[in-house]
Amino acid sequence: IVSPPDEALVWNSQALALAGASADARTRRWEGSLLNNIGWAYHAAGDFPAALTYLERALTFRRQHGPPEQARIARWCVARVRRDLGQVAEALAEQQALRAEYEALGTPSGYVYEEIAECLALLGDEAAARPYFARAYALLAQDAWLAAEEPERVERLRRLGGSE
Repeated sequence: IVSPPDEALVWNSQALALAGASADARTRRWEGSLLNNIGWAYHAAGDFPAALTYLERALTFRRQHGPPEQARIARWCVARVRRDLGQVAEALAEQQALRAEYEALGTPSGYVYEEIAECLALLGDEAAARPYFARAYALLAQDAWLAAEEPERVERLRRLGGSE
């Protein structure tokens, strides 16, 4: 995960081949994570179509083998890359579906709010995006790791959410 994209692709691809060839169910469980890692390595390299392919494969795996929360995260990933591919309306629809699911579970997701806001802003509806940026900020500012590692991102959420 921390390697440069080209190295990450090599290592994760090798691990994926080993996991896929294994008869051991515990080893095969790694496929979802490895597909996810490969997808994000392609994303980091700017190859969004390849990223989408691998993240969709990860989603399929998570739906078949993972708990529902892992499938929700995989859906978020696919929608996130769709936004980068310019498929903003599709990304927004998926993030809105995820928002409804998380809220029904009583566990709203700041990352989903952030993505909804980003999609709405790209579609030119800053007024509709503002409360989602504010909700994202309220939740994600509490994430100690994110606040420490990406303070500019958290500050941007605060600013776009209208907090002064």
